Amino acid sequence: MFEPDQIAILIKISVLGCLFFGAYTIFTLFYLDQIRRKSSLNSNLRLLLGHIAVPMWFMLLVDSILTTIFLFDDYNYPLYKPAWYPLDISLMVFLAHLMAQLAERAFATVLVAKYEEIGTRFPIIGLKIIIVQWIYGIICFCIMRTHALKYVTGFQFTFETVVTVTMCYLLPRISNRMYEEYKNPSTAMQSAITTLGLRYQTSENLKAANLTSKIITVQIITSLITFGLHVWARNTTPNSFEWLMIMKGMHGLLGISAVVQQSIVLYELRSKHNSRKVLNISQQQAAASQQRLYFQQLADQWNQT
Repeated sequence: MFEPDQIAILIKISVLGCLFFGAYTIFTLFYLDQIRRKSSLNSNLRLLLGHIAVPMWFMLLVDSILTTIFLFDDYNYPLYKPAWYPLDISLMVFLAHLMAQLAERAFATVLVAKYEEIGTRFPIIGLKIIIVQWIYGIICFCIMRTHALKYVTGFQFTFETVVTVTMCYLLPRISNRMYEEYKNPSTAMQSAITTLGLRYQTSENLKAANLTSKIITVQIITSLITFGLHVWARNTTPNSFEWLMIMKGMHGLLGISAVVQQSIVLYELRSKHNSRKVLNISQQQAAASQQRLYFQQLADQWNQT
């Protein structure tokens, strides 16, 4: 099916892919352990951040197994075509995780008064979002198998990008407006304790929105390149050497994207962990002002009783 030199190139790429899968597995175990240790994060957010690695790990696992099989069967792709379906589904689920991240942030913004309490015992919101994410990925895969692939994929990509950019722009501004409202004693809730809790939750929403925006930026760039590779692949002969090289390039790109996104999460979590050591003067003044406001509210409440 392929020339000897093409087989040699595919073998080298396959070996590199298996090595990358091994390295990614080790990195993912470390990543998940760090997420688990970050108990200060809302459990729903922690679950979704951890889930970033799951579809990508499964995709690389399937790719490594099938690639190893191909090494002993002269890359007879049509024979194993159905075996690639789990990989394609995982790919779709991974690309949809930016929608899942924004859905979680939307819940955190709308349910700000009780969101922390919802995720105390079990991350039920995060679990439901992940289930919907996988269902969405399966539906996208089924649509991808139709003859309208060229147009459906373009519509799907455009829809996801527009919704993502819009939500990424609106949610931080809503959280910031709510934070300023709860911070102002004249417009805050009557209960001092409730006000402090809401102010804390909205400030956490702002921090999480900053992290989510960085992840989404990487994901949008990845989706753009992936969409371009899909268009390129459609103009080649299926199962040809050029087609397989494009597919391998796409899988490698997605793997690198996952590593970058997980590294961003680890960096942000580490920065927050060490933030107390690097507070500047303005941050210290803001913290002191917030503390004075809290005790003033308690004093006012005490005097009213």
